Amino acid sequence: FILSKVKLALGFDRCLTFATGAAPMGSETKQYFLSLDIPIIEIFGMSECGGGHSFSVKDTVSLDTIGKGMPGCQSRIRNPDINNHGELLMRGRHVCMGYLDDIDKTYETILDDGWLATGDVAFIDHEGYIFITGRLKEIIITAKFIDENRLAIGTAFQGLYVIDLKSHTYKNINRNNS
Repeated sequence: FILSKVKLALGFDRCLTFATGAAPMGSETKQYFLSLDIPIIEIFGMSECGGGHSFSVKDTVSLDTIGKGMPGCQSRIRNPDINNHGELLMRGRHVCMGYLDDIDKTYETILDDGWLATGDVAFIDHEGYIFITGRLKEIIITAKFIDENRLAIGTAFQGLYVIDLKSHTYKNINRNNS
C-alpha cells in the first residue's frame, strides 16, 4: 500500500518499463529496485552500433545479464578461454561501416567479416543470454578530458583512457603505458 502511494507520487504508476543503459548497473542495485516492485531491464549497445544491441526482459532469471540480442543482431565470443569468456563481438545492419576519416581505428574495431569488436569480455550462455564480465581496456568517458595530475590511477589498470566526446578523440592516461 505504501509503495503504491510512493510510485503514484513519483509518477512511476504510469511507467511501463524501467530501463538502464550506457553503464552497467550492479545486480545488487537491480535487486533493491526489484524489492520495491520496480524491475529494471538492461539495454546494451554502443555508438558504433547505432544504440541498442541487446536487452534483458522483466522476467529474465539472472540480474547479471544484458539479455539477448535484438532481432537482426548477432553476438559471438572471440578467442574464448576454457570458461568460454572472450571478447564480445556483434554484427548486423545496425553496426557502422567504419569511423569517418580514421581508417586505422576502423580496421582495429570492425573485423573483415563485419563483426564489431566491443572491447568487452563476456560469455553467452546456452540460452543466448549475454553476460559481460570485464573490459579488455578500462575507459572513462567524460564530456572533456580530465586533468591527469588530479586523477589517481591504480596500478591494476592495463589501459586507462579518457574520451573527449566533443572532439571524438581519446587519450591513454595510464602512466605505466605512457
